[in-house]
Amino acid sequence: YDADRVHEAASAENEQDLYEKQLDIFLNPFDKEVIEQAEKDGISYEWIQAAQNSPVYKLAIEYKLAFPLHPEFRTMPMVWYCPPLSPIMSYFEGKNSGQNPDMIFPAIEEMRLPIEYLANLFTAGKVEPVKEA
Repeated sequence: YDADRVHEAASAENEQDLYEKQLDIFLNPFDKEVIEQAEKDGISYEWIQAAQNSPVYKLAIEYKLAFPLHPEFRTMPMVWYCPPLSPIMSYFEGKNSGQNPDMIFPAIEEMRLPIEYLANLFTAGKVEPVKEA
């Protein structure tokens, strides 16, 4: 991530913007300009390779499945969590329900802990990113 932009990201007026602001400070470890600058700054090839192999960039940035815990505290920790899903089996009804995709994959609101609860944990109450994950 761009350490020079952490203060700016943490200073967002609206706390519900903090999640997106934190995403914005991540640098793409595959971007040639980022790699060149990292090498100029003395970052070893091993560190660059570790960043490229890390699942955090894919889960947090590409797939938007991982979230920081309580961004409203403005500490910007680099610890990311994937929201849990309830077991799908608990929603099967009847003998042939396993053949019906609508029965296997019910509405996200029914599968998860309450969306508002997860949003309060991960996105300062902003429901949309958690729902999309």
